[in-house]
Amino acid sequence: MKTKIYPNFLTFSKQKFILSLTILFIFISIRNSLAQNFYIDPQNGNINNDGSYDKPWSTLKDVFEQNKIETQKLASYPYVPETSLIPKNIGAPVKSGDTLVLRNGFHGTIYACEYYNKDYITITAQNGHSPTLGTIELRSGCKWILKNLRVSPSYESVYVKNRLINFSSHGWTGPSYDCIVENCIAFSVSDADSWTIEDWNNLSCHGINLPGENMIARNNYLKNVDIGIDVTGKSCLVDGNIIEN
Repeated sequence: MKTKIYPNFLTFSKQKFILSLTILFIFISIRNSLAQNFYIDPQNGNINNDGSYDKPWSTLKDVFEQNKIETQKLASYPYVPETSLIPKNIGAPVKSGDTLVLRNGFHGTIYACEYYNKDYITITAQNGHSPTLGTIELRSGCKWILKNLRVSPSYESVYVKNRLINFSSHGWTGPSYDCIVENCIAFSVSDADSWTIEDWNNLSCHGINLPGENMIARNNYLKNVDIGIDVTGKSCLVDGNIIEN
């Protein structure tokens, strides 16, 4: 005996589930289409531009200091796990999900505090470009991706020992978590052959600091560093990195 299949074989609950999935896919597609690239060019840019391909901003440091990124911060201090987040830099052009595309040139030494993004903001090099940073510290934040960057305090006019790439946490402003560093090149100096023992003690930098949960360091190259990759959080991944000297 053959089983007869009727057109209304789907139950209402299954139909509702499929409808929900469809709405979710549409929402994701719309969000991805709204994500923007903003361009940063130390040689030809101006921070008063709109950040478009033909009218880039000046440096990554200027972008942070001029509050170009809309994000979130703690509603009250000091941080406790129950602390809620409130908007920061409301109306700024860069939103969660966007990408900052860096062109050739020096983008400064970066320190930025309390940038809790709703979705990942990516900082990456434009194809064919090798942008440089002194060091970068994003303290008390989440959902950042750093890709294809060159980081060293030797790019600065005055060398200062520091952590090269640092997603630091703080008891007052909160933890860092859900951040990714991949395909970056970071070093104290490019050539340490002439360094003495004292130089190694006094000048070599820490490499990558990942103190929070769900952090990833993937396919990075570190050279002439003191501590290579420091990971202290839960559910972290360190994969495919090279640490030389």
